[in-house]
Amino acid sequence: MTLDAVAQYTNVERSIEEYIKDSVLDVDIDFYGLKFKEKDKTEWIRPRITSIDAEYIGRASASEYGESADVYLVIDCFTKKGHQTVADRHYELRDIVSDYFKIGEDIFVRGYAPEMVAGTIWADPIDWTSSTEWRRNYELLTYTSLLWGSTAVWVAGTIWGGSSFPKLARMRVREIIIDSPMPETQNLYRYSIGWRINYTRITSND
Repeated sequence: MTLDAVAQYTNVERSIEEYIKDSVLDVDIDFYGLKFKEKDKTEWIRPRITSIDAEYIGRASASEYGESADVYLVIDCFTKKGHQTVADRHYELRDIVSDYFKIGEDIFVRGYAPEMVAGTIWADPIDWTSSTEWRRNYELLTYTSLLWGSTAVWVAGTIWGGSSFPKLARMRVREIIIDSPMPETQNLYRYSIGWRINYTRITSND
């Protein structure tokens, strides 16, 4: 049985992270798997996919079947006490984030998994003077080297290269699953907001 590219969690996670990175500007983001120093920040957001649930919806062909998949995404908004410019800054971060996840909003699943880009080399230059860009490209080069041995892949822009990768499917924001301030700690205010994002995926029986 072959897992179709649109069903690969690598593609789903990176597509959502790319969308957040391109949409939520001027806010520090703690992405899963990347180093992030909270002590150097006064405010930030932390997106996490908490689960992906799928339900069989029927056969797509003699060798393929379709599933309706729900992606559960939660974004936590943090502000440090004594550093925020207004008392409800974590609410403001919630409003900034939620503007890009309105009900009915579409997000493309793109092909980021190694087999989608294996053997492809982008000629676009990488800005190695940018610490963020260098770090993300370094992470990708390290990741691909582990999978493909000595193969090096140059990616346009950043690790999640946006339009450089093919569109595989369209996800749609369906409902809000959590939207609430969380208990404050000694040093932090926190607001959590989350969504159910749905898309249809195909899996092969081959």
